[in-house]
Amino acid sequence: MHCAVGVEAVHRFHAYGSDQPSLRHSVEMNPLIATGIASGGGVAVRSDILKLVSHDHLDRAIRGGGLVRILPRVITWAGREDSAEIRARAALAFAGPDALLSHVTAAQRWDMNLPDAAGDYVHVGIPRPRQTGPLAM
Repeated sequence: MHCAVGVEAVHRFHAYGSDQPSLRHSVEMNPLIATGIASGGGVAVRSDILKLVSHDHLDRAIRGGGLVRILPRVITWAGREDSAEIRARAALAFAGPDALLSHVTAAQRWDMNLPDAAGDYVHVGIPRPRQTGPLAM
C-alpha cells in the first residue's frame, strides 16, 4: 500500500522560520520532551512522549509555541515542520514501524534529479499484511 502525505496535511500552529529549535524553546522546554524529540531525530509520536511526561506538560509545550503537531499524533520543534528531513521522519512515524520512504521521496534521497514540484508530498510505502491461509478461488 502507498500513501502520500501532502503539504496540506501538515498542521501548523506556529512557525519561527529557524531550522533549529530556538534558545527560548530549549530553555523553556521540559528536558524529557526535548530528549524524546531529539531521540526521534527531531520528531516524536505523542504516545511516546506521554510515557515521559503528563498530558498537561506536553499540551503546554504545544500551546506555548515550542512544539507543533506536524501530523496527527506526531510532533516536532516549531519552525522545523517545513524541513524535508523532518517531514519525511514525521510521515514515517505517522505511518508506523514497517513504513519506508518510496517513489519520488526515495528517489530524492538518492539525489536523483527531479523537478521541484515533485517534493510537495512525502511518499511512504506500507507493506500489506501477508495472508497465511490458502488463497480463496
